[in-house]
Amino acid sequence: MSADLLKAINESVVMGLISRKAAFEIRQKNEIYPDEWTFEKEQSLLEEDELPENLTTAMAGTVNMAKNPGITPEDDR
Repeated sequence: MSADLLKAINESVVMGLISRKAAFEIRQKNEIYPDEWTFEKEQSLLEEDELPENLTTAMAGTVNMAKNPGITPEDDR
């Protein structure tokens, strides 16, 4: 999987164009995850992740929207 395709998939999730589950399945088919990795395991790890201290405002907005797919950029201000 090219970096551009991976970026497009991730941005599609953030923009609400595809579900997190669909994006996971695309990444899984392209061997991004180890064998036997599940959507549930990925979701669990994402929920446990803490944001880095050096997170920029733009990055924080993207992360916030990814973790909360119902919000819009306007909500994140």
